Amino acid sequence: MNKSSLRKLIKEELIKESVYKEGYLIIKKIQKASKRIYSDAADIGVPVKKNDKYWKMIQQLVDWFGIKGSREIDDFGYGKSVKIDIELLDEWAYSDGRKTEKEALDRYSIYFFTDNKWKRKTGYDGWFTIEKIN
Repeated sequence: MNKSSLRKLIKEELIKESVYKEGYLIIKKIQKASKRIYSDAADIGVPVKKNDKYWKMIQQLVDWFGIKGSREIDDFGYGKSVKIDIELLDEWAYSDGRKTEKEALDRYSIYFFTDNKWKRKTGYDGWFTIEKIN
């Protein structure tokens, strides 16, 4: 996602421009777009095709906020899962002294799942989900 697309995204939400604010905004958009993946299970996420808008949003989160060395890959035969952790700073709470730097750090895990049968059925490459871990 290029800077002009991110700026447009921010203006839509009437949020002041800030790098961390952009990260929080992307997380909010991904979570809002999430839906149930299987009718008979609790899997929830955003279905994606490679290089669609949600794919690019997640890519931006990982590029800007990814924690080096946090990537985990699990190949389970009929699909794959990839987990990467990211870290954002609530810079306003930190800068005005409401939180210490440690308290202002928010960590999330981003998961990407593929399931070959689901992929053939839906046409999507997989789905992303984001979970806060602290």
